[in-house]
Amino acid sequence: MSGALTYQIITDRAELAPGNAAELQAAWDALAANSGTPLLSFAWFRACANTIHAADELRIVVVRQDGQVAAIAPLTVCHHDGRARLEILGTAHLYEPTGLLYSSTEALAFALRCATRDGMPLCLLRIPEADAIGGVVRALPLRSGIRLIRGSAPSVFLELGASWESFLERLSSSRRYDFRRKRKRAEALGTFTIEDVC
Repeated sequence: MSGALTYQIITDRAELAPGNAAELQAAWDALAANSGTPLLSFAWFRACANTIHAADELRIVVVRQDGQVAAIAPLTVCHHDGRARLEILGTAHLYEPTGLLYSSTEALAFALRCATRDGMPLCLLRIPEADAIGGVVRALPLRSGIRLIRGSAPSVFLELGASWESFLERLSSSRRYDFRRKRKRAEALGTFTIEDVC
């Protein structure tokens, strides 16, 4: 049998400050590590909270199970057409793929119920279709006030492959020629290096 779930809602940016959030940051990043994207890291959401949203809009739901962080819903209050609703931090402004953090679907469902306890609707944008969030949302009562939106354009990305050289080999001959020409121009201006950061 699983332990009791408790929650807290963070509404003050000061609780995310480096000196105040060491334990939360470590737990947050441990949950985010399972996602494979830096867009769920503590640093990303702290930057969104500090630069995009008003100070009084923060609503981060932190769920603990047996004292350990089990789910995090990094939410904010947004206003659309004169109505307030909860959204994931940064999503409406940046439109980057995002998500919620959780160690179990039980903790995730609890976090979603806690987020909507005050009656404010929750709109989840840019959640990957393969994520378990969709199934958890569909299992909640219809009157939960949560809307999951799928129809959106994919994110643009460029698959580099194993190395820069393998990427260049896949380009057409005219693109390789353009690259060599531009590289020679850059080298004429000074030191030129390519760094492959993974």
